[in-house]
Amino acid sequence: MAEAFSSINPFYPKEEIRKMLYEHLKLTTDEVNARLKGDYVADINAYDLVQKEILKMSQFFVNGIVRQFPKWF
Repeated sequence: MAEAFSSINPFYPKEEIRKMLYEHLKLTTDEVNARLKGDYVADINAYDLVQKEILKMSQFFVNGIVRQFPKWF
């Protein structure tokens, strides 16, 4: 996925995207594991971390689009 994203926008460095995707997978895995263990406090905390990461990722992608097409914004 990092390769695909970086190929469509010069402001999406492949390594940075790769790190974000792996962090997202780690956080999501932590959330699932907490849920499966029935540790709902940890599950909620993990969910909050996933949401923060998603917002960070979305801002990264928006910034790349704005930089790629500045005349449109």
